Amino acid sequence: MPHNLLELRTEASLQGVRTLREGLEKVLSLTTLPQEVQHACLLGVNELACNSVRHAQPAAQFLCLLVQQQGTHLEFQLEDDGSYFAAFAERLQIAREPVGDGLLESGMGLGLIARTLPGVQLQRRQDVNCYTWSLPCLAERPRLVVIDDDPLMSELLRLYLEPEYQVTCFNAADAALAALRRDPPALVISDINMPQMNGLDLRQALLEKPQTALTPFIFLTGQQDDAMQLQAQGLGVDDYLYKPIKRLELHRVVGRVLQRSRRLLAAAAQQLDAQITASLKPTVPAYAAPFHLALGCREATAGGGDFVFHRHWGGQHTLVLGDCMGHGRQAKFFVHAYQAYLHSMLQSSPAPLCPARLLQSLSEAMFADGLLGASLVTCVALQWSDNSHELQLALAGHPPPLLFGPHGCRTLHLQGTLPGLLAGVEYPQLSVRLAPGEALLLYSDGLLEGLASRAKPLEAKARLEQLLVDEYVRPPSELIAWLLQLGFNGDDDASALIVAAR
Repeated sequence: MPHNLLELRTEASLQGVRTLREGLEKVLSLTTLPQEVQHACLLGVNELACNSVRHAQPAAQFLCLLVQQQGTHLEFQLEDDGSYFAAFAERLQIAREPVGDGLLESGMGLGLIARTLPGVQLQRRQDVNCYTWSLPCLAERPRLVVIDDDPLMSELLRLYLEPEYQVTCFNAADAALAALRRDPPALVISDINMPQMNGLDLRQALLEKPQTALTPFIFLTGQQDDAMQLQAQGLGVDDYLYKPIKRLELHRVVGRVLQRSRRLLAAAAQQLDAQITASLKPTVPAYAAPFHLALGCREATAGGGDFVFHRHWGGQHTLVLGDCMGHGRQAKFFVHAYQAYLHSMLQSSPAPLCPARLLQSLSEAMFADGLLGASLVTCVALQWSDNSHELQLALAGHPPPLLFGPHGCRTLHLQGTLPGLLAGVEYPQLSVRLAPGEALLLYSDGLLEGLASRAKPLEAKARLEQLLVDEYVRPPSELIAWLLQLGFNGDDDASALIVAAR
């Protein structure tokens, strides 16, 4: 199931192109794509979008960029509603053909597009141009450090290991020590007998600093020395390699040590997760005058990236449902950060902030703060008074809420940019009044992804709406539990919240 990293819609103008480029640059910076690939992708998108603005007749009115992670690839889709360039594929192929020392430019920057967006295709769908392409987003190879005073031995180990690992070599332990403390690797492979600082001294020095004390360590040795092995065992090394080293044996030992290290870290993380998850478990009151609330959350990992924030102050209820990109410990960290920021912001405000202003403040903080802005998050914010059935709401890149009840189900059409991508973003705000028997469903995209795994992706939203129409008479807490049972597939966190007028 694809995971949305960016969905950005803007007007078809040069300012709109700049908005797309800035949003895409933010998303690409969070991936493992090499810098040169990120730069090429930005150039290609800029060229495609500018073509739509400058050359389409009739002119395009909007631009929309979608970026999704699908397994090991990033999938891109750029849409506009301008005129159709029927000869795109043919002209692009001509642009790819070498002429002399370069590429034949065939108008509208197609040579640049051909070079920067590999495999780009154009389809016309319901009067909308849809450009699609994909890029491999490979997992980062584990980084190893090899230390041996014999440069030939270091080079041999590097050649043996580099197809599967990133390898940095040092010929002196004291030179390696400073680098290891600055940036600990996944594994250290070190000779024992070296001048000045030997391998045993290096291992002892690494144990003395918390950032390197748990770094897996393998000793190289050219002799069977029982006394030295006993000393090394006291330093907690993970394994030994005896010279001359064979390639298969090297990979077997390195793979085993890294696997053991990952298992130990996973076990420690699981214990930490259980403690953190308990503190992050979202809760809301069952009744927040004049509405009944029901919340349900299912995590793909122990404590995921969804969060709910509720505050009642001055006769006003403020509620935020957010979805951080990813799961696990990284997502938990950002859940803590966003909740802490929302709490601090509302505490310091002399009066309750309306949803649009709240999301604007969050976006400004994420744009200005490198820590808050290091992840992507979507949000929906609600506000209502104790004595009113009218709610104010605003969205920031989040799925729009569904209003349902005895008269059917409909989407509350509202849009808002992902927070933190741009400076000075303003969010539209919508007012909706809940009549007795009506309710509002807020949900994270994990719910739709779970439903889509049991049906065609395009049918997931329609299925959710039909479920609400058929089952709206259920009590809110029972309906939430039932929806999550249907819509949770274990691959992504799923959260759902009902605000009901009874």
